[in-house]
Amino acid sequence: MKKNILVVEATGGLANRMQAISGAVKFASDYKIDKIKILWFNKSNCRCSFDDLFDRSALPENVKMVNFHLLPGFYVFFLYKLIM
Repeated sequence: MKKNILVVEATGGLANRMQAISGAVKFASDYKIDKIKILWFNKSNCRCSFDDLFDRSALPENVKMVNFHLLPGFYVFFLYKLIM
C-alpha cells in the first residue's frame, strides 16, 4: 500500500511556523495522510532550531521534523535528500 506524505516547509517567524505545523497536522488528520515531514530552516527571521524551542516528543508519531541551516547553493540538493 502506498503511503501518503505531506511535506511542509515552516517559514517566517515563530508564530507563522507554529501555525504551519498545526495546520499540517490537522490537514493530514482530515485527509488521512500517513506521514508529515516538516522542514525547519534556520533563516534570518527565525535563527534557531526546532529543538532549541520545543520538545520533539510532543509531536504526533507520524510527524518527522527536519532541522538544518540554510547553506547557499545547497538548498535544492538538501531539500531533495531530506524529502526522499
